[in-house]
Amino acid sequence: MKKTVIIIAALLFCLVVLVVVNPPEIIIEEAKLEAPDRPQDVPKNAFWVGGIDGGNFIYVVKFDSEEKLFLAKIYNDYTGDIEYEGILKYTGSNNINHSLNDASLYQGWDGEHLYLVNAESMRVHPLNDLSKP
Repeated sequence: MKKTVIIIAALLFCLVVLVVVNPPEIIIEEAKLEAPDRPQDVPKNAFWVGGIDGGNFIYVVKFDSEEKLFLAKIYNDYTGDIEYEGILKYTGSNNINHSLNDASLYQGWDGEHLYLVNAESMRVHPLNDLSKP
């Protein structure tokens, strides 16, 4: 029993000395997000929104201000394929009409919601008549 305690103490002592003499390096780097190259099929007026794991190119325009409806086209950022084209309904209380083309307003797309950075979102809206102004 005494030998086991001495061996464990010696191993712990060696480990402590090793860490003191050669401390582990911890490097924290902030990842700088950059939009990927725009696929050929994505229009120039669409902007990229995403994170380190990817994102989407997004184009949003006002459809009906009174109902807080917006026409959106959301493109895959790798292939350029349209992932969603249709109406989104804004569920928040702010006036976002003036900043629709500001990428910093948006956080990401999950297939049903276009999330905004203020913890609000636009949700897919089943509107059949797309002929409104």
